[in-house]
Amino acid sequence: MEHAIWGHEATPRGGATNEYGPWMGRCFFRQWLEKPSGSDPFAEPSFKDYSCHAAVWTSSRAGFLDVVTRYLETQGYVLTWDEDVLPVVQWMTQYGYHADALTLSPRVGPEHLLEMGDFTRIDECGMPIQETWLGIEDIAEVEPLDAQFGVHPMKHVPDTLREPLFGQPVPTDEEVERAGGDTTKVPPVRTFALLDAAKGQWLQERIEESGLPFRCLFTGKAGEELKAVAPYLVELAEENDFTRQLFSRSGFPSDLWDREPGIFIRSRGTLEELWKHCRKFTRVRDAQGRWFHLRFWESRYAVAYYQAIVHDRERVQHWFLCGGAAPLSIMAVCTRRRCAWVFAPSEELPPQRPRAPFLYAEQEREAFVQVRKQDFAWKLDKYLSERFSDFSANRDDERQGIAISLIDEAQRFGMEVERAVADFALASMMLGRPLADEPALKRLLDANMNALNKGQLLLRAVQELNDEERKTIRSHDG
Repeated sequence: MEHAIWGHEATPRGGATNEYGPWMGRCFFRQWLEKPSGSDPFAEPSFKDYSCHAAVWTSSRAGFLDVVTRYLETQGYVLTWDEDVLPVVQWMTQYGYHADALTLSPRVGPEHLLEMGDFTRIDECGMPIQETWLGIEDIAEVEPLDAQFGVHPMKHVPDTLREPLFGQPVPTDEEVERAGGDTTKVPPVRTFALLDAAKGQWLQERIEESGLPFRCLFTGKAGEELKAVAPYLVELAEENDFTRQLFSRSGFPSDLWDREPGIFIRSRGTLEELWKHCRKFTRVRDAQGRWFHLRFWESRYAVAYYQAIVHDRERVQHWFLCGGAAPLSIMAVCTRRRCAWVFAPSEELPPQRPRAPFLYAEQEREAFVQVRKQDFAWKLDKYLSERFSDFSANRDDERQGIAISLIDEAQRFGMEVERAVADFALASMMLGRPLADEPALKRLLDANMNALNKGQLLLRAVQELNDEERKTIRSHDG
């Protein structure tokens, strides 16, 4: 994705047109956030430094710098230095067929003087800084609504989530500018729920009867055949009964809290705009052209995935920039941990959507793997807690950490099946020390055999080892 393009007059300043051609170079520039005041000798300057490749239609290095300098000034940057400014053919002869040269240089000409590549944040030595493009707010101690008997008026959302979900933030300068400078014309921030109809009994019908605006993400034949298990985008109203049911654990069949039916989205965009945006991700291709279905409305998947892409600018732009509307934010609630996460793009995120299409890649696959591992860790936690009181006495996060460590260790020995991993974990807890520390067990772990059989043999071997140790202790006591 190119950070900026710039058109200009048909004939550039300088010599004859036939002397002109594409030049390439690397530019370094600064964005001043706060310049030191002359009256305060102790004031610290505040700035950010960037670099990028640029292609310019020019006839000289001086012409290159002139065009770049003038463009950067219009964007609030100051050019600090340059490197490797050469005609593009000479540049590629010296530095190879760099992707930026192949992408940027063909786009410049007498009618279009400048193309700049991605702006990369750099440190004082000119080395790239890994920027965080997606902010994460962790909301702790989130409790669901109860039956609220005798309470009037009833709450429709937990106190800890009310402001993040239904508060109205002050419009940003960009939002006011987009509204023509009139703050009254800035659209309100709307609240949406993206819900999996398969997560609740008759949930599709309940959405339809809620009185709330909604749209199914599936259309056509799939929308008709899969409507009972399809994802639905619902525009929530705070005082609506269906909204309250989403956040309730009151003992009634209508409660949806523990089912974790989906994620919440906030945007100044309309239902239609957000629906079109979300539909882009229901079915995506990878670089080889294979199709994948993304269940991004699963709260646990959303948490794992968005945490993984915080430094991936293009992915953050794909997900969080919705057409011409302001950036959106996404909330995912984890009822097991009694917390919620709010994901929102940083203020530094460039407002342009990437030109390249969104492709399914390692980040998407790895997030799904992590969710499966986390789900299994919860099951393993419960399984071990029921059998070992010392283990159950640990804090939730400690038990989860132990469970994940046991899963990882089992997988190192080729034990991927959940039943086999559970046997490995049980054997480890019974022994009270790493299985691989025992030579006989290490040979068994390294053996090339069926994982289920290996798990059963480990349990039997640990039982025999414990019996032998008890006999030894009794003989010494005797």
